[in-house]
Parts: sequence; C-alpha cells; structure tokens
Amino acid sequence: DNARERDIYHKASQGLAVLVMPAAVTLALFPGELLTAYTGNPRIAANTGPLLGLLAIGQACLATVFMPLSLQLAHGWTSLAFYKNIVAVVLFVPLLLVLVPRFGATGAALSWMALTLGYVLFEVLVMHRKLLRGEQWRWYAVDMGVPLLVSLSVLGATRFMLPHGYAQPWSLAVIAVAGLVAMMGAAMATPLVR
Repeated sequence: DNARERDIYHKASQGLAVLVMPAAVTLALFPGELLTAYTGNPRIAANTGPLLGLLAIGQACLATVFMPLSLQLAHGWTSLAFYKNIVAVVLFVPLLLVLVPRFGATGAALSWMALTLGYVLFEVLVMHRKLLRGEQWRWYAVDMGVPLLVSLSVLGATRFMLPHGYAQPWSLAVIAVAGLVAMMGAAMATPLVR
C-alpha cells in the first residue's frame, strides 16, 4: 500500500523532527548556559560549549535519518546502510586524522557533524531513488525543514535577545520556555503532526 506507506513515513518523519529539532537547536545555541547549569562550572562550560553545539547538530542529523533507515529495513534493503557505513569509515578516519591534530576535540566534533550531515544529504537522496520516489523533496522541505526553521526562528530570536553569559535561573527559564514554544510551533507548523 504505497499511499499508506508514504503517509506513515512522512507522519513519522515530521513527528521525529518536531521532537529532535527544537532540542538540538536549543543545545546548539545555548551550550554555555546549559553546561553551566549542569556542571556548575562556568570554565568547563566555556571550554566545552562549542563541542556540545557541534555534537548536538551531528546527533540531530543522525536522528533525522532514522525514518529513512527504517523504511529501508522494512523493505529488506540492508545493503545501502552497509555500504554507507563502509564509506563512512573510509572518510571518517582520515578526517579525524587531519582535523584532530589541528583542532583537537573541536576537530573530532566537526568530523562527526560532517559525517552525519553527509548521511542526511546523500543517503536520503540515494534511498529515494528506489523507495518512495520523488518524496525526498517533501522530506527535506516539509518533514525536516519546517520544524528546523520554526526552531531556528524562535530560539534564534531568544539567543539574540538573551545576553550571552553563564546560566542564571531566569535565563534558564527563558531558554526552557523558548524550547517549548519552538516545539509547539514546530508541531503546529507541520501539517501531519498538527
């Protein structure tokens, strides 16, 4: 039932994006505040905040390809994931060897982000040549793009208005409310979740 499969795929993808995008954007835009609140140490937060932002983006990319991977596995198509992982190892190890000595932990985080962004850009396109042909643009624009744009709008405006610095109780409350507003906005903006 191709129509039902397509609807379930897009609904699940949008639901996942509504959960993942606001959380990832919150971590990417407010790493210092969140790490200070978590560790109680502004120095640790200042040193590791950029890493958290990059890793949050990488994890968001990895999470978003879960539905395309699930569709592949539901069709018994395991070879794409297998070859993707072989290519990932072939590219990731040299990338680490180049970036880590030059940039340290930030180089490792950049490598992870680049790898997972590659999954989003290439695996999804390749998959949609065989399964749910032509649906990749809807997946990028609506399923992933709308929740990402809403999250960036709400949380970006909050980042702009909230002074940079370390966690104050009121600033954490503002970040939490902005994250919830971003999630509700993303849910309302995605047609199948709404």
